[in-house]
Amino acid sequence: MGFSSRLKRFANASGQAPDAASPSDDDETHGPVDAAAPSRVSVLPATREAVLLDDLRARMAKALAKHENKSTRSRDLPDHEPTYRESLPLETIENGSGSFERRMRLESPLARVGGVELTEALEANLPWLSVLALDESLAPCRVEGALFLDTETTGLAGGTGTLAFLVGLAWWNAEEQRFSTELLFLPNFSSEAAMLEHLESRLRVAEFLVTFNGKSFDLPLLKTRFALNRRPFPFDAPHLDLLHVARRLHRGRDFGVRLQALEQALFGLERVDDIPSAHVAQAYLAWLRGGDSTPVRAVLEHNVQDVLTMIGLVALYGKPPASSTLQGQELVAAARTATKAKAHEQARAVLAAAEDRGVEASFAREFHLAKAALCKHEAAWTEAATNLEEARAWLDDDRVRLDLAKIYEHRLRDVRTALELAEQGTGEAPATLDRRKTRLSKKSRGKPQTKLPGFE
Repeated sequence: MGFSSRLKRFANASGQAPDAASPSDDDETHGPVDAAAPSRVSVLPATREAVLLDDLRARMAKALAKHENKSTRSRDLPDHEPTYRESLPLETIENGSGSFERRMRLESPLARVGGVELTEALEANLPWLSVLALDESLAPCRVEGALFLDTETTGLAGGTGTLAFLVGLAWWNAEEQRFSTELLFLPNFSSEAAMLEHLESRLRVAEFLVTFNGKSFDLPLLKTRFALNRRPFPFDAPHLDLLHVARRLHRGRDFGVRLQALEQALFGLERVDDIPSAHVAQAYLAWLRGGDSTPVRAVLEHNVQDVLTMIGLVALYGKPPASSTLQGQELVAAARTATKAKAHEQARAVLAAAEDRGVEASFAREFHLAKAALCKHEAAWTEAATNLEEARAWLDDDRVRLDLAKIYEHRLRDVRTALELAEQGTGEAPATLDRRKTRLSKKSRGKPQTKLPGFE
């Protein structure tokens, strides 16, 4: 169909008669057009041009209106009252920045996370926790001054486009002699400034902060939200990130270090009807568009349980080495961490506790390696060599032989034993190993060496 035919159809659709000079559809099927004949292409009248432009403007306005409605719909609140308030009441809090919603609750004095009472966290040994966290600034803190914090966000990518629509808090209420929990909730995105103002008041009075992966996620996200709202971040106190402690203690275990995995493995707690973390953002955004509020109720309960579990972990990890309920493998890992923190007295106490419970075959080699590492820090070279030999009996490898070769050569002055170990392989580069063997061979042919004064 030619341009003239399409123009005629448009004119017919507009309710106007076609131009008499316009060719018909049949003209396209006729023979060649005489070159001498006058042109039959008509000029579009001004009235038709106006009609065409009006129609184009109408279509553009309709498309723009459709796009605007679509983008506005994702920001607007549902016009019905959310039903989640029926079973989980939230109150509206107003301050100088606007309003947001929250839920305050006093937990029972007998509240538990599995078999651990929440009040046991008050007995946590913060100097020992500071060793496990490798953070000396936590040592003088008290659990009574801790603020437990967990966020639920609109995404996991972070950055300026991610909001914390729910912030869960917990602290010890000295007046009521129990833990208080508080949920700060955004009924819409415009309530963020008001929520941050309230959160700021909580952070300013906290002696230290307790999170789970907060150093990598929660705190950077909140710092971004405070900056975008032109507020200075109000917290500059010690921060205990329990994920780092869990990684050090449970490395190599088969249950992982996700918070819910730790609940099951350490407390025997299994959540019922819990919403998966991957569905949290979707549930909230769907509710904003007028969706079902049942998933939002599940998100609130999910957040509260996360905060309570952190209190339970402080109670568990904060027990002194002698009374710790951790398994032998975790005690060995704790001893390694204490040795790294140069807390030698605590490291020996943890190893003694593990030995009293019986060193099982599953972690016997790690036990002797941890004990050897501590002995090297204390310059107890004979005991270090003995434990390295015990570790070799379970599984020999290049790294252990290298450590032994160094101790025998430089500390115990037994170059022949050091040479035997070097000839079995130490994992060093060939040139380095050749130099070691050459040096030891020369030493072994000379007069016997004596131990240095002061060494065992």
